[in-house]
Amino acid sequence: LWPVFDVTYYELGWTTPPNNYLERGTFNNTDFVQVCEWNNASSWEGFGYKVPTGTTDPDNYRAHYFEMIKEVLEVANQCSLKVILDVAAGKLIDPGNINSYKDYLTHLGAFISGLSNDLKNTLIAYSTVEEPAYGLIGPAPDYTKKIICDATEQYYTALKTADPVHLITIGSIPEVDIFLWDPGVMRFDFISPHFYPFPIPGNTNPFFEVNDDMAVERVKSMILWWSKICPYPWIIGETGFMANGTDHYPSNVWGELETPVASETYTQRKYARDLLKWVRDCGGSGFSWWEFQDVSWASFGLLKKLGEATTDFATLRKPVVSEFENYLDLNGQPPAAKPADAIRPPLYYDMSNHAHFNSNTNYIHGIVKDADTNEPIKDAAISATTLIHDKFLDGSPSDYIWHTYLTFTHDDGSFVAIPYDYFFPFGRDLLTDLTITSAGSSRIERAGNFWGINSGPIVENDVYLLKRNADKQIANQTITSGNSASFKSFISLTTKNIAIDSNASSDFLARNEINILHDFDAHRGSEVLIHLDNVFPDCNEFTSYARLSNNTVTQINFPVQSISKEIVLNFITKDFYSISPNPNNGIFDITFDIEPNAKIKIKVFNVFGETVYLFNAIDKVLQLNLSDLSKGVYFIAVDFEKTRSVKKILIQ
Repeated sequence: LWPVFDVTYYELGWTTPPNNYLERGTFNNTDFVQVCEWNNASSWEGFGYKVPTGTTDPDNYRAHYFEMIKEVLEVANQCSLKVILDVAAGKLIDPGNINSYKDYLTHLGAFISGLSNDLKNTLIAYSTVEEPAYGLIGPAPDYTKKIICDATEQYYTALKTADPVHLITIGSIPEVDIFLWDPGVMRFDFISPHFYPFPIPGNTNPFFEVNDDMAVERVKSMILWWSKICPYPWIIGETGFMANGTDHYPSNVWGELETPVASETYTQRKYARDLLKWVRDCGGSGFSWWEFQDVSWASFGLLKKLGEATTDFATLRKPVVSEFENYLDLNGQPPAAKPADAIRPPLYYDMSNHAHFNSNTNYIHGIVKDADTNEPIKDAAISATTLIHDKFLDGSPSDYIWHTYLTFTHDDGSFVAIPYDYFFPFGRDLLTDLTITSAGSSRIERAGNFWGINSGPIVENDVYLLKRNADKQIANQTITSGNSASFKSFISLTTKNIAIDSNASSDFLARNEINILHDFDAHRGSEVLIHLDNVFPDCNEFTSYARLSNNTVTQINFPVQSISKEIVLNFITKDFYSISPNPNNGIFDITFDIEPNAKIKIKVFNVFGETVYLFNAIDKVLQLNLSDLSKGVYFIAVDFEKTRSVKKILIQ
């Protein structure tokens, strides 16, 4: 459901568009009876209720609008469907809109809370922000991650106060939104990223990529990257693959025959099948397809578009439908996740395959490091913009456009950005802009001399330093007798050289993981609580996250830190194992990112600290079967060399 003030929600059944909502009279479910269109009124091609445009009383306006939402939930409930409710669109973080949007969310949450239980159970979640990079904010330079953190925290709090039951999500375009709408700084219950296999246009051929295969591999690379950097649970909020079953579009690679033409691998059905498994193996918690039925401007649908009423929906079904119908087993469970099958695609670090066409011209190499520890940052996002010479805009060779593509840093923090002008291959390959960030970190922007922007030139072999406040390290701390201390981090918390004296207490809390490194001494008589919980980011920690342009070094020296009663915050990334699926039914895999034949000890304990299982592991992947345990929260403690890492699992 996409409720926007001057747009309707589209209801099947009207033969003529209404002038306003009031003409429809009493709501009833018999309206949903046939396929029809309203092409001249909406690009979404449907009829629907529309709030009277002349309504000036906001309470009256809202009452009409909320009744529309109620009927959608009623119809969904009758059809055994669940709803994720897109609740708004617009420039949601403009200063003049924040308070009014909070007020709206408060009213909406109160309305939903007052519905019957069957309707409340039909709603899964609210999506309070939808594809923010595409028009929901002003120019990105006007905003920082601190502003995004503040706004999403206010919206989350307003809605959760009115309706504490339902979840809250954001529909995100990860390759664009990571640079501002960063999951490492926002407050949501889960994230709903959108991924599409967009082919890249070219000059000599109708498309630089002559079929969808590389575009699909690009989607798989981005999903794998996302699974590494997103601190929240996530589902696929949108994805799709165009296919009308009859025509192949030479000018639009998204359209495919159900049997691919020569040299092509993917059809709509194969894309759905492969991506369902890929998302599961990468740790995703759900999957949404765009869209249910074709419209004239897109054929992503599961059903064909006929343009007239029909009751024989079997004739509209595309082959892809069977992939969803047969996905769950007889017990309603998806196939077991196999994280080891999520192997990094060959072009993971060059998803647009620029190196194939540009062998050595104007490459830009760099290294991304933590500004506080000087440690390399892996999986940082690098947005690289290539100058494009496009003679197709108006026929003038002086017209230029640009193409932005994404790459990531290697484990050692290094990256290479490769320019390529795919419209005019014999033109100049030149990078004009670089933007660098990682989850929960600051952002660095560089603009080349071509654009004349005063943010520093793009320089070969630079070192880029990012502030990272979502992963914390607590080092060189002694909690003396009679005192207490609490340490909290949004994503991960790592300790070094910690001592808790007798009659002292300390609390260590993080969302995803806690790493206890060497020299952690809890003396007899001390009280120590180490636990994972739904920690949210502290927006005050992102105050320094301004737009950085010249934050680079060629050499840096760090003084040795002495033992102190002050909290020393260093920032590291360390994750040598993953658990999937999680949540699970008691059967899950632990995949280790360490040398083969390493000695690993694994302990499973419950919320009372009682050990329920002990294991030793030497293989890269260990499958555990704890299905005999009661449903609930458990903790996995993994000891490797001098490192212990604890993660939470949910058996359900």
